[in-house]
Amino acid sequence: MSRPKYEPGAKTARDQVIESFWALLERKPYEKMGVREIIRAAEVNKNTFYHHFENIEDLAQQAIDEALPKELCKFFLMEGGSARKDALFLMSAPYTAARFDRVKVMLSDNGVALQGRVKLKVIDAWREALGLDAFSEIQRRLALFLAGGIISTLQGRDPREYPTVLSELAGTKPLQAFMEELSSWKS
Repeated sequence: MSRPKYEPGAKTARDQVIESFWALLERKPYEKMGVREIIRAAEVNKNTFYHHFENIEDLAQQAIDEALPKELCKFFLMEGGSARKDALFLMSAPYTAARFDRVKVMLSDNGVALQGRVKLKVIDAWREALGLDAFSEIQRRLALFLAGGIISTLQGRDPREYPTVLSELAGTKPLQAFMEELSSWKS
């Protein structure tokens, strides 16, 4: 049997699975989801699922990787001025707003089991932006602490408020001092 043909602009089976994952996550906790439920919602078979994902954890990680905008992860490391304004502009773009809707789902009660992955994604983006191969243990703890605080601040908010909230946070003296410390780790 040959592979199905897709028309230009049509969703791939992989995209259908990821969209079904997000739709289910809006209705039920991640830890209560199963592959069978996801493939039923995506209208694909089990072989298609396992062709694209190793397991449900791999699906969740790929979905997070695609949904979490790098601009959001790196925002606090940007020096002020035009770089930060450019990031705010990108975070306000319509395509980013849709991604922020998914971030909100990850930060909801249904996404509690995913929030550790979100924190790790954020601190990995920071590590990459700082040009570090790895964080020391104390750097890792501090970065996780900061990421957890930022995530807690965004929880329950309308995603369209994220750029404003992040901008306000970035202007506070404690956060500026924390980010200066983080930035001092640059290689």
